[in-house]
Amino acid sequence: SRVSGVPFAEFTRQRLFGPLGMTHTSWRDDFTRILKNRAMAYSDRSGEFHTDMPFENVHGNGGLLTTVGDLLKWNENFTSPKVGDAAFVALQQQPGTFNDGRAHGYAFGLMINSDKGVRVVEHSGSTAGYSAHLVRYPDQRLSVAVLCNATSARATQYAHDVAWVFLNGRVSPASDAAVRELPHEDGVLYRNINAGVVLTNARGAKWTQEGDRIRVTDEYGSVEIYERAKKAAPSPAQLQELAGTYVSDEAETTLVAAVDGGSLVLKRRPDTVITLTPQYADAFTGPQLGLVIFRRDGSGKVTSLTVNQDRVWDLRFARQPSPMRTSQ
Repeated sequence: SRVSGVPFAEFTRQRLFGPLGMTHTSWRDDFTRILKNRAMAYSDRSGEFHTDMPFENVHGNGGLLTTVGDLLKWNENFTSPKVGDAAFVALQQQPGTFNDGRAHGYAFGLMINSDKGVRVVEHSGSTAGYSAHLVRYPDQRLSVAVLCNATSARATQYAHDVAWVFLNGRVSPASDAAVRELPHEDGVLYRNINAGVVLTNARGAKWTQEGDRIRVTDEYGSVEIYERAKKAAPSPAQLQELAGTYVSDEAETTLVAAVDGGSLVLKRRPDTVITLTPQYADAFTGPQLGLVIFRRDGSGKVTSLTVNQDRVWDLRFARQPSPMRTSQ
């Protein structure tokens, strides 16, 4: 705003959205504003839908109000530039490098990946109950935009599935180790040795099995190691052992773990209830929350829980002492 002399929202309308014909795109700079045809967002809580709307004013990630049609116009600018020129859009898609010189898959706000061996340029996003995925297959001149308004939706999966409805028969998926099915054993999964997240698919990366471990190497040479773990089926007594109040000073948030209807849930004021799904011992996943791992000390006592997501690793919540009961 200081450089252009106009507010950011007006600048983007004049210089970006307007020239691209994105007439249904704006910023959520006033979350109380009523917007015609806006879809409400919902969270799925134990099979029941509840409204889950963002209540903050945002310029930037998570703050764009748009449509699938406008997102496709945005993607078309990479093929036939109206904003910038060919050199500019090429620079936008140039992956960066680590300090050791290795390339990685992140460019200027874009992920450079492969889907079944086919080159893709994409990015996902979410806020409150909304999620989105915009993917472009540049060599096939195909773009797919998906916008979802429920936490149970899987925008990224839907986008890729839709793309292959068009690509099947036109493109031959890679058949080498990059897209081999991961090993499947009943009651067994593989967890990352650092973050603890469960390996669900290799998304075009190459993998090899080394005993009880799987080594996953992406196209840029980054390696992640996953170890074999037994899938958990905790008893009610084992779940009750995890119940308690957990506090994060960093996130300024309190979570209450409780057993409800045979499942472990996390409660957050005022009325959020997240049902957790067991993964391996002391590890669970929850909608919007990601991976939750309960930590124990040397004696086996539960002392904390950690939350791991795509952009959050090891966010700690300390377990609070149980209140003392006084005799009457």
